[in-house]
Amino acid sequence: MKKGFTLVELLAVIVIIGLLMTIAIPAVLKISGNVKDESYNTKIKMITNGAVSYGDVIKREKLINRVGKEVVGQCTASGVQEQWIKISQNANTKEAEVECKDSNPDADVLYPAYRMTVEDLANAKEISFDETDRCKSGSKCTTGSDYDNVIKNPVSGNIINKCYVYIYYKNNRLYAIFDKKTCSEVKDSTAGHEYKDILA
Repeated sequence: MKKGFTLVELLAVIVIIGLLMTIAIPAVLKISGNVKDESYNTKIKMITNGAVSYGDVIKREKLINRVGKEVVGQCTASGVQEQWIKISQNANTKEAEVECKDSNPDADVLYPAYRMTVEDLANAKEISFDETDRCKSGSKCTTGSDYDNVIKNPVSGNIINKCYVYIYYKNNRLYAIFDKKTCSEVKDSTAGHEYKDILA
């Protein structure tokens, strides 16, 4: 009567399990990455929808009339009073890109824009924070990059509170664009970029 497995049988089982893991693990990781990417795209859609809603209520007339003083922040540190953006599509990523301009040489290409942060939208109740009152529940916010209320990038886990959103007026409609390219540049002290979550 045969008892147990031979060494050859055990090795065969180990090889089969190894092959299955080699096939399965990358597939699972790819699916996980796709889910995170889709979650981030959904979040961006919510942010831009909230920005359009905010702009429709508050900024439509000012954008139509190109009142530059209503711009939050500037494209450069030169103190200019107007801000215009050029919306283009990256040939490789197919994502919209924002190029700031200090003047408007071509009204058919550049659009008057109102710039705000993702955090501004959440404070205006157009979108919700992912986590709130974090510093009041045991942790303490001690630096400028610690945040009590946060909105996060689901792919990186970084905070996107200070990333920029542009509301602009084109062809009799309001649009919004999330500056994903700039946002993905992680910084420690410059507004408009992702921050590593110190309290995570």
